[in-house]
Amino acid sequence: MKTNRNIALVVAGGTGDRFGGTLPKQFIELAGKPVVLHCLELFERCDLIDEIVLVVPEDYLVYASTEIVDKSGLKKIHKKTAGGETRQESVFVGLTACPPMVNVVAIHDAARPLLTLNLLNESVNKALDSGAAILAVPAKESVKLGDGQRVIDTLKRDSVWFAQTD
Repeated sequence: MKTNRNIALVVAGGTGDRFGGTLPKQFIELAGKPVVLHCLELFERCDLIDEIVLVVPEDYLVYASTEIVDKSGLKKIHKKTAGGETRQESVFVGLTACPPMVNVVAIHDAARPLLTLNLLNESVNKALDSGAAILAVPAKESVKLGDGQRVIDTLKRDSVWFAQTD
């Protein structure tokens, strides 16, 4: 068994309150399968990822296991665990569920199913080379800094990047 490996931490811990509906958005079907499954299948196909840790809301742990993971035939799922009250807590729970001796943990928001294999490979390779990486896109919109009541400053677009996760 490899002593150093790369882990995908797929965080699907949200309740989807803002999204509405009967299921959280990560379990809603998109193109015939749950949104989270699109993410899991991408990490399954990625040769740079050895194992997957899936974090879901506690109330959906059995559902995610039986209706998504077990039916999908995914082989890289290392662990399924219940998330915390916040995204930060869910990431922490997922990190503690990772096996020891890990090179890279690729943390991905399950509500973002359109990540490409090329971008995933590029990010993992960058993290392996430099110790860390984050996917971000340059700002196209005007970005205002405010105090809740008024605009304080307009940030320069060329210095603002939007991270592709929270």
